[in-house]
Amino acid sequence: MSERAEIAPPLYGSDRPEAARREAFRAGDYPVAVYGLGKMGLPIAAVWGQVTGAVTGVGVDESVVDTINAGECHVGNEPGLADAVADLVDDGSLTATTDSVRAAKDARIHVVIVPTLITEDDHPDTSVVTSVARDIARGLSPGDIVCIESTLPPRTCRDVVGPLLRYESGLDADDFGLAFCPERTKSGRALSDVRGGHPKVVGGADAESTRTATMLYEEPRPTR
Repeated sequence: MSERAEIAPPLYGSDRPEAARREAFRAGDYPVAVYGLGKMGLPIAAVWGQVTGAVTGVGVDESVVDTINAGECHVGNEPGLADAVADLVDDGSLTATTDSVRAAKDARIHVVIVPTLITEDDHPDTSVVTSVARDIARGLSPGDIVCIESTLPPRTCRDVVGPLLRYESGLDADDFGLAFCPERTKSGRALSDVRGGHPKVVGGADAESTRTATMLYEEPRPTR
């Protein structure tokens, strides 16, 4: 686990005043890992990097990771994104990796924005999401929160992702937060949408998850 993550007190279940938690979040004391660096994942990582200065983007394609770490943007037709990526990488606010387990160990906030596929018989295939959840579980710590932005069938977080995270991590349900926060972005305006172009829908597995996720998603306004 990173030095910053070790120093940071728990986010989920914290008894710190909300104002103090918000300040710590904006200061980068709660490192963020964004799993998925596609046309929606990279803008999300960029905006959260502008807010916190402490984001790791996780991808499976080494060429994409190398491109981002070089300060370049592989996602086209998104006004402002290339400049944002270049600036964030230059000042250390955004890095990328293929090592999802290490990223999970270093993060306090886990944002999942990977594809949900459709099978040949038109059923949702959540295997990519569950694969990422298994990697997160291997690095999950008490006080972390997992926010799922991928499109999922109803109750997938409660019935599939939550039990998987608990089983694979050995943690109890009240040790970490879990929230479903579906992305509401459109190609060509992703940065503005992530920054609040549309109201964000947030639902937690419990009241504390909802409270924590709401606090985080109220903050996507660049401070850097």
